[in-house]
Amino acid sequence: MTGVVSGMNDKGLTVTLNAAKSDIPTASATPVSLVAREILQYASNISEAYAIAKKRKTFVAESFLIGSASDKRAAVIEKSASDIALYETQEDWLIDTNHYLSEKMGTTELNQEHIKTSASVYRYDRVKELMANKKLNVNRTISILRDQKGLRDCNIGFGNEKAVNQLVAHHAIVFQPEKRIVWVSTSPYQLGKFVAYNLNKIFSGVKKDNSEVYDSLLTIPEDHFMFTKNFTDYTKYFKYRFPFQPRTGIQPDSLVKWNPVLYHSYVLAGNEEYDRGAYARAARFFSEALKKEIPTTQEKEYILKRLKSCEIRME
Repeated sequence: MTGVVSGMNDKGLTVTLNAAKSDIPTASATPVSLVAREILQYASNISEAYAIAKKRKTFVAESFLIGSASDKRAAVIEKSASDIALYETQEDWLIDTNHYLSEKMGTTELNQEHIKTSASVYRYDRVKELMANKKLNVNRTISILRDQKGLRDCNIGFGNEKAVNQLVAHHAIVFQPEKRIVWVSTSPYQLGKFVAYNLNKIFSGVKKDNSEVYDSLLTIPEDHFMFTKNFTDYTKYFKYRFPFQPRTGIQPDSLVKWNPVLYHSYVLAGNEEYDRGAYARAARFFSEALKKEIPTTQEKEYILKRLKSCEIRME
C-alpha cells in the first residue's frame, strides 16, 4: 500500500477517502491513495485540492472528504473514472458515507442503484440522527465513530454493515484542522484509545531521538465495549465471519450464540448445515436470518436463494 487514506498537512488541510460504487475498471490509472497524497503535499485549500483531483485520471469511484482550515469549511470531491464534481452544503455540517451526494454525480444510474441496494444511505441517516441537536466536540465525534446501533438505537447485531462501526475497520480518525491536531484510533477497530498528534509540534523541528510523538494529555480512553462479554463473544464469531476463513469443526449453534441478533450469524450457521447436508436445519437458520436487519439487497437475495435450494433438496 502506497499513498494516503487519511491525513492532514501543515496548512490544516485534511483528506479522507470514502469509496463509491464503480464500474469494473478496464484500464489502469492513478490510484486514489496517490491522488490523496498529492493533495496533502501540494494543496492548502479546497480549490487547490479540487484542481489536483481534476487533473488526475483514476479508475475507481471515490469521494475525497476535504477539510480546510483556511476555508473554515469542508467539501467533498466526488470523482469517477470519467467525471468529477465538488459537493458543498449550506449547513454547518457535512456527512459523507459511500454514495455520491452532488446533483451531477448523485443522479447517475450506477449511484442510484447503489443507494437502493447498499447500506450507505442507512449509515448516512444514522450519523445524521446521532448529530441531531448536538454541538460536536472530539469526544462526541468519537462516540459517533464507535456507534454500533441502527436507526433509533435499534440493536442490529455486532458487525452489521449498516452500523457506523462495523467492527472491521483498520482505523478511525478525527481532525481539528485549525489547531493542527489529529486523533487516530488504536486497535481493535475504533474501540482502542484515540491517540492525539499535534502537527504544529511535529512539523516545527527535526526529531533527534526515538521517542513517541503523540500528546498523551489529549488521549481519549478505550470504548468500554472492549471489556464486555459481548466483545469476547464477538471475537469468537469474527474468526468465521468471512467466506475465506475455514469453518471446520464449528458448531452452527455456537455462531448464533456468539452474535444472536446479527443476520449473518444465521447465514453462516445455515451454510454450515447446508454443507453437511442437513437441509431442514439449514432452512431454519436461513429463515431466521430473513427476520433480522439485512444490510444489502444482494445479501437478502443470496439468503432467499439458499433457502429455496434447501426446500428443493428436501422434496
